[in-house]
Amino acid sequence: MDQENEQVTNIEMSMSLTSSQEYNLKEEQLEVEVFSGDEKKQLDTHNSQATHLLISSMTQLSTQAKSDTETAHLSLPMQDLIYNPEYSQQIFQAWLQLESLPCYTIPPNFLSCTSIQRTVLQQMRVTLTDWLISIQLYLNISNEALQLTLNITDRYTANSPASLSKSNYQLIGLAALSIASKFEEIAVPGLKLLCDLADNAYTRQQLAAMEKQIYFSLDCSISNPQPIHFLRYFSILLSRDTLEHSLAKYLVELSLLQQPEAAHMRASIRAAVCLSLSSRLIVNSGHVLQCLARVLEMGQHELQGCMDSLVSHVKRVTCEKGAGLFVYQKYSDKKFSHVSTLQCLKDL
Repeated sequence: MDQENEQVTNIEMSMSLTSSQEYNLKEEQLEVEVFSGDEKKQLDTHNSQATHLLISSMTQLSTQAKSDTETAHLSLPMQDLIYNPEYSQQIFQAWLQLESLPCYTIPPNFLSCTSIQRTVLQQMRVTLTDWLISIQLYLNISNEALQLTLNITDRYTANSPASLSKSNYQLIGLAALSIASKFEEIAVPGLKLLCDLADNAYTRQQLAAMEKQIYFSLDCSISNPQPIHFLRYFSILLSRDTLEHSLAKYLVELSLLQQPEAAHMRASIRAAVCLSLSSRLIVNSGHVLQCLARVLEMGQHELQGCMDSLVSHVKRVTCEKGAGLFVYQKYSDKKFSHVSTLQCLKDL
């Protein structure tokens, strides 16, 4: 009997090793060369601590869900369960707690300590952001992964300004994309593919080493709520239609190209400002701004000031030749209702 069990086990193990897994094993071998055993243990410990708050919240919600009509909830995708009115308020509060943690905040002057001239670095950041959006389109990566990539890049820049140079800024963005994909995507792009997309300006060893630097610089506090999470919550809460939501998503990505002074804006406020402006442009109403100011427990004038800043930025980006080109192309597609071509944006 034991011999039969052993044969079955061997067959199952051989069947589970597919060609794609063999490729992943090659990638893992490279990572093993970069991370020592003690470092990987430390990495696992930090990852566990960084996600403890969110896991605790989701565990509580999962227990609550089981006590209700279980079959109905199981038929819903996880995305629908997260935004289900019965649980969304608790999840929203957990997101607000997470985004306010010191490890996830970006100081307003985070570019001041670098050795690169500020105006040059600002332009480098805009170029990198637009390039990462083009990579997102090519690899079909989610908005969550894109926004987390930019957040990781800015936080690493703030934490390790001395390591930043003109030659490695693209490498930092590429490593941040690799890390974000591991948190947000099912199919993660390999190191070789990412290096190819950067015209092999960097080796796989350099990319893996930069990932390691980012992990330890951020103390493995990686995943935090992004504007797209709050935007979906606000759109469902206020029953906004697809056109308003799509335009708000476009404005969010335009705001990611904004000057670094606005990079420290919390994700919840960025989402609220973009949805408020979208509603004002499409239905000419300030109702959304008033509601979201109450939801976020902040003054309406404060939120209005943030929206005015966004309007100025949108005007500047639409006037600059080549700025935000890939964002414009992305949202001119039919699946986004061609929102980047709307006349109301040109009339701002």
